[in-house]
Amino acid sequence: MKEQRNGKIIRLISMIEKNLDELEALKKEVEELDIHTTHSRILGSILHDFYSGVEKIFIRIANELEGEPPESRSWHKVLLDDMSIELEGVRPAVLDEQLRRKLEEFLRFRHLFRGVYGFQLNHGRLDVLFNEFPDTYSDFMTAMKKFIEFLKTLL
Repeated sequence: MKEQRNGKIIRLISMIEKNLDELEALKKEVEELDIHTTHSRILGSILHDFYSGVEKIFIRIANELEGEPPESRSWHKVLLDDMSIELEGVRPAVLDEQLRRKLEEFLRFRHLFRGVYGFQLNHGRLDVLFNEFPDTYSDFMTAMKKFIEFLKTLL
């Protein structure tokens, strides 16, 4: 039984690390952009990809440690909120409240991005999110490294 649980934890760590590597590649792409000359559609796609990558990690955590991600019309928001609470005997909070709020802005944008044409995106709003991206990315990576350290204690 313990070997089976260890296998699940090792797999979860590996999958989180793979997703973090993908987010690192995305960050490098962002660093090469001039947000003032890049088309809004491209900027929107990158922001969409960032939050989608974050959410993949949350889904993996929910599936492996909690049984399944939430199910409701607002499951994306519920999943994000769930990551900011401790589940006693299961896991600590993955995110602190400040990081949850930052990520919520990216989640809101992702929903907007999926519902509009690229030419309808507000470049000013994109500028705000791109200015928040480095700190949000850094805070997220720190939180994930801390969470991986927690997972290793379960082995």
